[in-house]
Amino acid sequence: MRKLLMLFFMIIPLQIFAVEFFKGTYAEALQKCKGENKLLFLDFTAVWCGPCHQMEREILNDVDVSALLDEKFVVIKIDIEEPENYYYTDKYIQSNGIPDYTILNANEEQIGKHHGACDKEVLMQFFNGVLNFEKPNAVNINTKIEKYKLAYEKEKSYGALYIYINNLLKYKQNDKLAFELYRKYIANVKSIKNYVLLIPSLFAQYYGQENKAEAYANMVRFIKQVDKNNEIENKLNLIAYFYYSSSNDLQNSKKYLTNYLNIIENQDWIEASTKIGYIKKNTYLYKDYKWGISALKEFRVNYAKAFSNKERVPITGYYYQLAVMNFLDGNIKKAKEMASLYDAEKNKQSHTSIFKTEDQQWLKRIREAD
Repeated sequence: MRKLLMLFFMIIPLQIFAVEFFKGTYAEALQKCKGENKLLFLDFTAVWCGPCHQMEREILNDVDVSALLDEKFVVIKIDIEEPENYYYTDKYIQSNGIPDYTILNANEEQIGKHHGACDKEVLMQFFNGVLNFEKPNAVNINTKIEKYKLAYEKEKSYGALYIYINNLLKYKQNDKLAFELYRKYIANVKSIKNYVLLIPSLFAQYYGQENKAEAYANMVRFIKQVDKNNEIENKLNLIAYFYYSSSNDLQNSKKYLTNYLNIIENQDWIEASTKIGYIKKNTYLYKDYKWGISALKEFRVNYAKAFSNKERVPITGYYYQLAVMNFLDGNIKKAKEMASLYDAEKNKQSHTSIFKTEDQQWLKRIREAD
């Protein structure tokens, strides 16, 4: 009994200082923030993310960190592999990876973001910066824009131009100036092939959000004019997908994404993994599981060469996605069949899947479903 009591008192401090994760939905957490005048702390994680679990265990549960979180924040854990969370994953972390800590105010304005594992001191500095956050005003926005302008004028690099244009659009300063900068930069390159997706995708999303159809059409015409070697047809499909997705035009966004998926370029596993990522994004974002299942099956046929690659084969991720999509579409029998095919293929492979999204909790849920 004495040993049990000692063990009990050893465990208590761990429970006292553990960070308190909100158990409700995102919407309920946001409502709690408004009612208690707190900030929303989004902890993006996944079952396979070792650094995420280490951060929670060693840093978030630290006595000082957990006390600050409980006092100033509503903390909600978001599993990026849960399809119902895909909207938030796509909106707030996109392709930056995890661990990711995103801080929002009660109006859903992002006021802080920390990416990657760190020690306690770094995280506390991040929190202090967020808590002392000053909402952007005309003066500090102009200061920031001027800094990126000077950096681009000094470097004249595509990367510096991307940052400059991104901030011009982000703060809705001058999209005409932003496009003129891009147009002049492109005029000096030998081939547009490597310069047609990154910055134009920023414009496409901005034009879609702001309902600037004419500006979008002008950008597409310009890109086609400078594409003298017909190198970028499929990238234009992807740009159109970004534009129509941002303007909530589901029919056209699906149309151009399908066009993008059906044009085969390199037939390698890198291209295959990129395209299956877009299938996932569109399927879970719009909960259009039948479309996703159909797109994956056609994708498998088109990319037979990539699937035959013995070094980095995407077959396990393919069956995993089919299992989850069929399950969410209500076809339990088919979901179980795909889960069995996933198990069979995984046993043959010694590599880690290129998708790294094979959540065993989802597979367990499928196998145990009636």
